Amino acid sequence: MSAGITPESWLKDPRPSPQLSSVIARLLAEADRLYKRADAGIGMLPSACRPSINAARLLYAGIGGEVERNGHDSVTRRAVVPKSRKFALLAKAVGA
Repeated sequence: MSAGITPESWLKDPRPSPQLSSVIARLLAEADRLYKRADAGIGMLPSACRPSINAARLLYAGIGGEVERNGHDSVTRRAVVPKSRKFALLAKAVGA
């Protein structure tokens, strides 16, 4: 149970709430911390697989950013990274 939310009670009536928003904000902050920590490890991978791993890292971080921009509402709104942003992230991944 986190922020007073139990999985059972939430599944009975899934909707955004300030409590859920705080949980999502904490999870996104932890994900960002781990993404930054992973950057050094990605650089140590074989060069052939670095672009795809880096692309996944950047795209998932982009989804998290969209969830933040949506006010941490991942229940009623789908987090969508615009195509133009996806292409920019993929270019960044290949260039890294």
